[in-house]
Amino acid sequence: MNIAYFSGNRNSVQVYTGSMVSESYDAWRQAPTLRERLADILRLVAQKPAAQSASEAHQMLEDAFEKVEHRMPGHQMYVHALSDFTEVQTGDQKVYTDSYERHLLRIGENGALEIRLLDATDTTEEQSRATTDLKVIFEKSGADGRYLRDAPTS
Repeated sequence: MNIAYFSGNRNSVQVYTGSMVSESYDAWRQAPTLRERLADILRLVAQKPAAQSASEAHQMLEDAFEKVEHRMPGHQMYVHALSDFTEVQTGDQKVYTDSYERHLLRIGENGALEIRLLDATDTTEEQSRATTDLKVIFEKSGADGRYLRDAPTS
């Protein structure tokens, strides 16, 4: 079984995986799991330069999803339209938030990205109030060098 681990620090974003390799999957191979495909998507996002805005960060995600998911028959993962995200003012920055089955996606107006693992026992409302308690599995700073976890500066 391949298990993906994601971590980030102030200097880089890294995606750690088991024996998974990002490549085209031939018909004779078993189709990659959702976890493997998500790892490929996040690896593509991590390799891109930092986004300057929320819309640029969202487009980066959409492009990565399309690149990985276009070759998958049946159930495909996707990212919702940015206009469907909930907008929250956090200090001096707007943060766009969207919940998925197992993840909470947050995009800052500065282009920062963050994905947190949802606790299956909480409701969406409880999770949005306690996002700091959810485990971060991916983060990427915006072009200004700030992460969503950074204190806003004026």
